Amino acid sequence: MTFYYIKHELKLLFRSKKNNYFIAFLLALSLIYSFFILPNQETIETIHEQELKEELSDLETLQSNRQNRGATGYSPFAGETLYAKDDFYIRIHNRMLNAYDQNNFIRFSLLRLQGLQGNKMDFLSRHRHLFEDSPIPGKDTQHLYHQTLLRYQGFVEEDINVTYPMIEEKTAVQAGKNILLSPVTYLIIFMAIYFSSDILVKNRENKTLLQGLPMNWYKIINAKSFAAFLYSIVTFISIFSLGLIAIALQSGFGSLQLRVPIMIGQSNFLLDDYGTISMLQFYLMALSLIPILMLLFIRLNLWFSLLFKNYWVVFATSTLLLFVQFTYFSRSKRELFGFDLSYFPQTYFEFGKVITGEMNFLINVESITYVKGIIVLTITLVIIELMLWITSKVINKRRFY
Repeated sequence: MTFYYIKHELKLLFRSKKNNYFIAFLLALSLIYSFFILPNQETIETIHEQELKEELSDLETLQSNRQNRGATGYSPFAGETLYAKDDFYIRIHNRMLNAYDQNNFIRFSLLRLQGLQGNKMDFLSRHRHLFEDSPIPGKDTQHLYHQTLLRYQGFVEEDINVTYPMIEEKTAVQAGKNILLSPVTYLIIFMAIYFSSDILVKNRENKTLLQGLPMNWYKIINAKSFAAFLYSIVTFISIFSLGLIAIALQSGFGSLQLRVPIMIGQSNFLLDDYGTISMLQFYLMALSLIPILMLLFIRLNLWFSLLFKNYWVVFATSTLLLFVQFTYFSRSKRELFGFDLSYFPQTYFEFGKVITGEMNFLINVESITYVKGIIVLTITLVIIELMLWITSKVINKRRFY
């Protein structure tokens, strides 16, 4: 009986105009991003060949003038040997251009890595403008430097056929990773909220049918939950996979051996505080958190449905809870109501940033981890489950309908 009821609920979900319109919107969003936004997006590693050639030509002219003036030694005013620094820059980037023209991106990566290791200050000065609005621009620029350095180390150390889309992080697996590191994670969770907000209250229009259904009230709630959960997961996987396929057709799939930079400490913000995990490991960790978060909000929606008996109130309340972190989050806030932020489930809604240690970096703590996220979210789910079970005993099927 339960199986057939779940099957019936899934049919209703698949036939729902409300759901289908939202899925059509998500599909359009995914395809627009895959075919129009991502291919035209410039990253910090995008090569502007002509601009770089002009810059190198100007530097070579400057170097020639320095040679004529005998200004090739140490500069007390600059505090460094400008001639040697620029000579290194010219040699590295000329070789990088040759590798780029020959599509030899293994060699390109090795040269880029040498450039990053040999001239850190050049990277910092060129990218500081990206963090003009940051309260800690120097720290954020250093963070970007270490992430870029580790990415290129991964290209060099792993047995990977490096391509230009990999350099720009535009292959399917890299684009998917960047999506899971962005606020799109809220949209993924919102899908579960949207699909499950009305699964209980909509049946109030069919009171006679539901009253005569020979199923335990709590079983009905669980069956509806499972149907909404399965529907949400299948929808997410389908749209996400379609987007990755669209990107792969243009820029390649990439490699699951690619390295993802992570923060393993917050002691001195030097390279010692960083490490890497494989792209495969990142995806496995991210995809293990999505079902927990979706199930958490689906069960929460059913509890709200029992209490409020109104779709719009359920939908609005859950949506507000999803975005509650935006009301208090700042780079200097590490506690809420006197408790560390790591004890609150909403801290883990941006689960991609939790996995890479980005959340720890943003507020300078070490307590927000993947394992703790699993524990906190599981405890939250158990509490919601207990509240739902108790409420279903008080507000039974007869009282609800």
